[in-house]
Formats: sequence, structure tokens, C-alpha cells
Amino acid sequence: MIDWPSFLDTDQQIAFWTILVGIVCNSCCALLGCFLVLRRMSMLGDAISHAVLPGLAMAFILTGTLNALPMFIGAAVFAMLTAGLSRLLSSVGNTSEESGLGIVFTSLFALGILLIQVFAENVHLDRDAVLEGAIEYVTLETTTLFGLQWPTSLGVTSIVLIGVLIWLALFWKQIKAASFDPVYASAIGLHGHAMLAVLVILVALCVVAAFKIVGTVLVVAMLVIPAASAQLICQQLSRMLGVSVLFAIAATVTGYYAAWHLNTNAAGMMAVMAGVGYFGALLFSPSQGLLFTQHHRRKLKQRIFAEDILGVLFRYEESAERTGDASSLRGM
Repeated sequence: MIDWPSFLDTDQQIAFWTILVGIVCNSCCALLGCFLVLRRMSMLGDAISHAVLPGLAMAFILTGTLNALPMFIGAAVFAMLTAGLSRLLSSVGNTSEESGLGIVFTSLFALGILLIQVFAENVHLDRDAVLEGAIEYVTLETTTLFGLQWPTSLGVTSIVLIGVLIWLALFWKQIKAASFDPVYASAIGLHGHAMLAVLVILVALCVVAAFKIVGTVLVVAMLVIPAASAQLICQQLSRMLGVSVLFAIAATVTGYYAAWHLNTNAAGMMAVMAGVGYFGALLFSPSQGLLFTQHHRRKLKQRIFAEDILGVLFRYEESAERTGDASSLRGM
């Protein structure tokens, strides 16, 4: 158990580290999710979360243990294999990105089920933690660094987040071009397809890193919902990235405290609060929100009605002038 910062009591220390790990994990998901939403690849995270099952099974078959490191390596290998095969089918097999993902992840998921039934039928692969997440227990698995104990999950997710930030900083121009038109980006030498391949690999690593934090199912919500919420508000990619991170942070903090008071799963409540944030953006967005749209339509309807009345009066005045009754119209 981590016992610092020392000025916080035990419950506050648990809350501090749990929220910090959640913020790092969900912020990484939100950043990558922006590009998935723009490229209409939102279900990539869901596909990868299913396709890593044979990696978990193979890790157990080869090592005979359920230790975190071999499980992480096995899942990461099959996650990147899923990404690579789907891109291969899309570029060589002439299939759409969605079809390629569907073919690969269903095949690998079926392979994983067969491997478990044949070689590991009686082995518990921690399904609850993988599906629902176990972010409440991040302080129980620690690593010593600089003489202090740190949550192991914080180190793993921080490495992925730093990698994403470095990728964005070094290849921002190429990433922007690839996000909207990878073919054009490749044609002008900006390596559009290579940037998309790196994006898919980073998503795979992010999904695997989130196994014990928000769960492989709920990570899909954090990949999609904050980014979709930011898309409703922002028109620029750079602002969309920042706003999506703010949505992810808000969902993490409010979700944790809501789960604390309701005595329920924290990762699930974070996803619920992310959904609440999306509906808030859907209602109150200044550019695409439902309330703004209704207000704009109401004003447009009033303007059209006023212009119709002016048009009728103008045509009536012209008709009256031609018939010599203009003076009677002006005296009205």
C-alpha cells in the first residue's frame, strides 16, 4: 500500500493515486480517440480488446503463469498483430477499414476461445478485472522508484502517454494531413498511411495498458466519448485534443467520487460520467448543440417570416403604384 503524500490520510492517498492513474490513462485514450473519431475508426479499441484474447492464452501456455508481464507482452503482440493485419487487408485486400477490423478481430477472438478451451480450460484469466477494470486497487501493486512506492499502472500508462505526446510533437503536420486525407498526405510526401499505422499501434498499446485500469470494454468508452464530445464543441484539431482531455479528466474525477458514494465500480462510473459529459456537449455546444440549433432555427424562421411580410408589402406597394392607389397605401 502506498503511504505518501504523507499530508493525506489513507483514504485521501488512495483517492489521489486512483484519480491520477485514471487521468493519465483516460487522457491518453482521449488524445488517440480524437483521431479515431475523425477517421471513423471508433470501434478499433473494441476490436483490439477482443483480439488480444489469444495473446493472453498464449502467454499462459508458454509461461505457465498468470503474471502481469507475460500477459501484457502477449496481449500487446496480438493487439499490434490485429492492427497490422487489418491495415494489410485494407491496403492489399481491397477491403474497407471496418471490414478488415471485423475479419481480423473475430478470427483472433475465436482462436483465443479455442486455445483457452484446449489448453487452459480450468484457468481463471481474471475476466472481471479485464472487462470491468480494477482501478480501485491500483495502490496495491507498486514499484519502488527514488526510494518511494509508485503504482505500477501509473508507470505503464505514463510511458504510453509520453509516447503519444512525442508522436504528436514530432509529426504534427503529417498527423493532421493523415487525419483528414491520408491518400493526399502520402502523395505529397507526408507519409499519411504510415501515420495511420502508427496511430493503430499506439491505440493497441493504450488498450493493453488499460487492462487493469478501466477494463478492455470500458476503454472503448474513453477512446470514443471524450473525443466525440470535443468534436461537438471545437472546429480545430488542436483545440479538440485539449477539450477531449478536459472531458476525460472531468469524467475521471466525478466518476470516482460518484462511485465512492454509491459503492459501485469506479471505471464503469467514469464511463457513465463521460456519457453525461457528451450529452451536455450535445445540448449546450455553441456550434452544434441541440439548444443552439433550435435557437438558430427559431431565429431563421422569424427572419423568413419577416422577409415574407416585407415582400408581400413591397409587391402590394408596386401594384398600388401601377393602379394609382399608392397614396392610399402610404396613408395606412
